[in-house]
Amino acid sequence: MPSTLLKLGSFKFSTNTAAFDRMAKKHSWRWAAQARFGNNDLLQYTGKDAATISLSGIVATHRAGVGIGRIDELVAVGNLAVPQLLVAGTGEVMGYWVVTNAEEVGTRFVAGGAARRQAFTLELTFYGANLHNA
Repeated sequence: MPSTLLKLGSFKFSTNTAAFDRMAKKHSWRWAAQARFGNNDLLQYTGKDAATISLSGIVATHRAGVGIGRIDELVAVGNLAVPQLLVAGTGEVMGYWVVTNAEEVGTRFVAGGAARRQAFTLELTFYGANLHNA
């Protein structure tokens, strides 16, 4: 029985299809520096950057039902150019995110040039809690 790890729009990351083995979240804050003569810079908080998530994993294309098209499906989600709802396998609704980068690396090629293994990295940026970005 496939176990869903994460769902981005209609794309499901699961242990039987495209499983990620690394998820990195990044949060950052902006502080503007105002130079002062003979003293440390004065810092002023100017806001928070959008959070980002980076997912890395492997698709074993030789497994039944997986196929080599899984990475193409991820790219198609990015090509929609529409924020996608991100839901964790635990049921946590994480808000709307946009795909900002997708990378694939094929290895272990077979006759005909098909990769038996595809590594992927997907980068997402937080859009907002809803589609109105409020």
